[in-house]
Amino acid sequence: DYSPNRKGENPRRYLEGYEGYLQTDGYDGYNIAVKENKIVRLACWAHVRRKFFDCFKVLKERNYPESKIILDMIQSLYGVEKKARGLSEKEIFELRQKESKPITEKIKSWLQENEDKYPPKSGMGQAINYALCCLLYTSPSPRDRTRSRMPSSA
Repeated sequence: DYSPNRKGENPRRYLEGYEGYLQTDGYDGYNIAVKENKIVRLACWAHVRRKFFDCFKVLKERNYPESKIILDMIQSLYGVEKKARGLSEKEIFELRQKESKPITEKIKSWLQENEDKYPPKSGMGQAINYALCCLLYTSPSPRDRTRSRMPSSA
């Protein structure tokens, strides 16, 4: 549904009663709908990737060459998804547990280790914060999925 504003009441209204998965960007407006319904929020790696890509290309590689580290790890995740084409749901789950989960854990570790190296308002600081927020949406703990570090302006 189209809404002329970004108020949280909009997704709350059109997701009322919905049960299932919801893949989103970091928009905080979904938080209430997720809490009030049986919704599992999923992050989008393309949105995470774009933040690091902007650091690498738009802000010039010499400013944030470390962004390439995350871009390469995300590319590895895309490679796993390519392997998953044509597999059954069970096979996809097993493949992701075997190959994607260790990559995601490596990404999370790198982000946590490097979080304090960049000012929060810098390109890399914002990219790291955004990625850490999105990783909350993929946590196995429902309690973790409802926490948010995402700034409202993301």
